[in-house]
Amino acid sequence: MIYHIKTSNINNFSMFSKTKSIAIDTNVLLWTFYSNISFSSGYQKKIYPSLLTKILNIKGCKIYTTAVNLFEIFNVVEKTEYEIYLKLNNINSSKLTLKQYRNIESERNKLKNTCELIFKQISQFIDIVDLELTNFDLQNFNLNYTNHKYDIFDYTLVKFAKENNVDYILTDDKDFSTGSYLLDGINIMTANKNLI
Repeated sequence: MIYHIKTSNINNFSMFSKTKSIAIDTNVLLWTFYSNISFSSGYQKKIYPSLLTKILNIKGCKIYTTAVNLFEIFNVVEKTEYEIYLKLNNINSSKLTLKQYRNIESERNKLKNTCELIFKQISQFIDIVDLELTNFDLQNFNLNYTNHKYDIFDYTLVKFAKENNVDYILTDDKDFSTGSYLLDGINIMTANKNLI
């Protein structure tokens, strides 16, 4: 089932008091912990940090994300900082590739500090779960590729939520629609009105 959240109903969203566990998707973490995120529809940078603050105050609620989600965050941060660098220095990506950008020591140090700060902030409030992905998981992901719209990061979060009886996944990603049989038994919490 999908629960839609609006700014107007965050404070009296009745499900909060009964929630025992929530898994947080990468996009929500980015809008909450990384200010330079470039893809946003406005409401995302406003509602998800407020919602996550509300969730953090639920007594007895376990809040999770996975190490795989953090890898995805670091990848997005690096690409975003690279794009910012290109724009600020009026450089075309054909003149400075991402691999070349990685050799700029000052940028590498800035990126390291940014990722460390994001990791510290997230790990202070959210349980980062280590996941073992096996050959079987990869085969299953590929075998069911036409039955879902997930990338490997989303698929991994759903796998974790199912295996650990997590009540909700908090996401803005429309790939988490109820049309996927993989979501059977998992509730989605979202502010994305297009997620149905």
